[in-house]
Amino acid sequence: MPESVNISSGVIGSGLYRAGELLAEKIVKSNLGPREVKFATASDSRPDITLRISDDNIDNIEGYYLEITEKIVRLEASSYIGLVWAIQTLLQILAAGPEIPCLVCHDRPRFSWRGMHLDVARHYFPVEFILKYLELLSLHKLNVFHWHLTDDQGWRLEIEKYPRLTEIGAWRTEANGCQYGGFYTRRDIKTVVNYAAKLGIRVIPEIDLPGHASALLAAYPEHSCTGEPVAIPNSWGIFDNTLCPSRDTTYRFIEHILDEVTEMFDSPFIHIGGDECPTGQWERHASCRELMARHNFDGFGDLQGIFHRRIAEILRTIGRRTIGWDEILTHDPPADAIIMCWRDSKFAIEALQKGHDVILSPTDHCYFDYYQAEEGEPKAIGGHLSLDKVYAFDPSPLSEIETGKILGGQANVWTEYMETTSKVEYMIIPRICALSEALWSPVKTKDRRKFQQKLPAHLKSLAETGYNYRALD
Repeated sequence: MPESVNISSGVIGSGLYRAGELLAEKIVKSNLGPREVKFATASDSRPDITLRISDDNIDNIEGYYLEITEKIVRLEASSYIGLVWAIQTLLQILAAGPEIPCLVCHDRPRFSWRGMHLDVARHYFPVEFILKYLELLSLHKLNVFHWHLTDDQGWRLEIEKYPRLTEIGAWRTEANGCQYGGFYTRRDIKTVVNYAAKLGIRVIPEIDLPGHASALLAAYPEHSCTGEPVAIPNSWGIFDNTLCPSRDTTYRFIEHILDEVTEMFDSPFIHIGGDECPTGQWERHASCRELMARHNFDGFGDLQGIFHRRIAEILRTIGRRTIGWDEILTHDPPADAIIMCWRDSKFAIEALQKGHDVILSPTDHCYFDYYQAEEGEPKAIGGHLSLDKVYAFDPSPLSEIETGKILGGQANVWTEYMETTSKVEYMIIPRICALSEALWSPVKTKDRRKFQQKLPAHLKSLAETGYNYRALD
């Protein structure tokens, strides 16, 4: 490429201009292109790179057209996000150098939901790493960041109405007596959400309810069935500390929290958890027993259905839609809830048969906290998930089910045994590369041999950018 390059990208302030700014920034930061990138004006000669937003021949909001000739590069899409993916493809071509091929590429994703999750409750990671994580997602054309912000071991989100959530809930005492924790301020959240949007990513916050609530109840124990003090655990597992489904005050408390959550996050979806919820405290609480008898429920787990339907109604009134883990299926979930299926595929089938939209995130293909090999790996939570197994992931293999209700897939990164950002990167790279191809490419175009051939150069490029990764076998 020349010493400098012109970019023609339309009117200042438009999505087209934002895409031009992104491309210029990426080219300069990557050290792959010219030393100077400037925007073309009416008096300039024909620009070297042209960006265009148009519906011509592009029938998918994330689809794009890329043309490279000896004199010009043209990127075209029907939306800003489509241009982002075209830019990422161009950057990958530049990184593969030294020669840049002439080509024409029409591309579009197979699924609209291509997600990566990150648990920051077990281990807190600074905003700088969250932004780096988003860069990695965008590079691999993943468009959803599922941010698991609360759990038993920590509450990581500033809520102005309830300051003890972070004053108390964001900190735990480790076995060695040291205080551990941290949280994200409203300013931090704005930084992350805005940067994600720039990279074509939607941020989905998760507030885990009604179980996995020890940190919340350590700050506000009056919203449990017992009202007794709660200690934030410094170990992993499932704890009996749950919100009380029979208290109206609990719902008002959660409503106030969700009001602030929806102020900070512009996503139309809010994840409310719903997994692994014990019922022991409910069984011992008179009001819960009365509520169960009033509805003629067969088991105390049905109280979770009441809880989630009320929370979904709160979200519905503020224009948001509920996502929950597949456990909520068991207890008459909200009719419009999206089901995120992480256990057996039978739950995905059940959700589809009941008319729910579904996101596939099964443990056997998508849990990046699992070991990457049978032996010789740093400590992980258990299980074994190879690169090949991730590459083979297909969110919609069930032809007898209405597969249009399958939104896509997602990998989950639970961080019980990921104390550092370097360990997080090691656990997800190169498996994120396989996930990207599994969620973007049609099954008929996937080629495991070609993927394996391209991977070393791609990993080398990631390393040069500052990412840690697991070496290929």
